[in-house]
Amino acid sequence: MRLRLIAAAGGIAFLAGLFAAPLAALSATLPGAPEPQTLRYVATWAGLPAGDVHLQLAEAASAFRAQIDIATVGLPRWLTRFRARGISEGAVPADGLAAPMRYDAAYDLRSRKGKRISMRFVGSGGDSVAERGPEDSSEKYLLPPALLTDVVDPLAALTRMREALRTGLAGHGHFVIPVFDGKRRFDVEERAVSRETRQIGERALPVLHLALLLHPIAGFKGDDGEANPDPRPRELDLLFSDDGSFTPLRMEVTVAWLTMVVELAERCGTAAPCKVIFE
Repeated sequence: MRLRLIAAAGGIAFLAGLFAAPLAALSATLPGAPEPQTLRYVATWAGLPAGDVHLQLAEAASAFRAQIDIATVGLPRWLTRFRARGISEGAVPADGLAAPMRYDAAYDLRSRKGKRISMRFVGSGGDSVAERGPEDSSEKYLLPPALLTDVVDPLAALTRMREALRTGLAGHGHFVIPVFDGKRRFDVEERAVSRETRQIGERALPVLHLALLLHPIAGFKGDDGEANPDPRPRELDLLFSDDGSFTPLRMEVTVAWLTMVVELAERCGTAAPCKVIFE
């Protein structure tokens, strides 16, 4: 049971990476950008409370920045004490696909505090290669460069999903997002896109249902003192608002044989800020 709960804590981070600093500070990094979206989600595992997630998305014509804060609650918190913060920054080139330049994440577990993942995406010819940044504390060997070429971090992957819906790339062919989270390399593959009406909280909303497959490539084995996700492919279902903003509304995936759901609870703003419990 303990191993399942540890896997659930990792699953929250894994899922949410595919979904708060002060608003003024975030806006200042992207001059000319509209006010970023700041969103609070609740995560459940097997129907029980598992975590709180804050996500902030800032996008300008040629740049993006995303930040996520995660903390476990309930029994997973009591057993794992997991909490994390991740930040992704990069450019949006002419093809409209987010190209990260840096990704930094800090996280704590009960027995492993102050851990850091730091990546820099370095140009090499016409490609980019993910390299470890100066603050990285990973105990795993870095994967071969061939597996780290033209990859994106999990937050940039979420930005690419939203761009694929916005531009029509999703639903018109099979798009694949190559992802590296600092330890593991996997592909996010499109299965289908559909327009639906779904219940989100107490409201029935028009949504875009993006059905994906998480396909593990490398880095899912080995022992660095932390649980590894199941190395088998798994289905991931995401719901985005069908209102032109493509706001992430809900994510669902199986973690340790049980269903994990991350669902939007409220939109935050300067007039009604969300309480961040993990500062």
